[in-house]
Amino acid sequence: YRLAVKTVVVEAKPGEVLPKLAKDRACSLVAMGAYGGLFLRELILGSTTQQVVAGCREAVLLCH
Repeated sequence: YRLAVKTVVVEAKPGEVLPKLAKDRACSLVAMGAYGGLFLRELILGSTTQQVVAGCREAVLLCH
């Protein structure tokens, strides 16, 4: 397979910036690491993973 891969470094909240970057750069896939956090914290604050998955129209590949 021939894949075009672009790495971007941005200082911002990932849950807010990743969906916007994916849309602006016409990405077909967003790949990111994910791991389980504290249930209560995630319930109250939400997780970055949830924010990215909810905000992206593109496919999101989660790796543990």
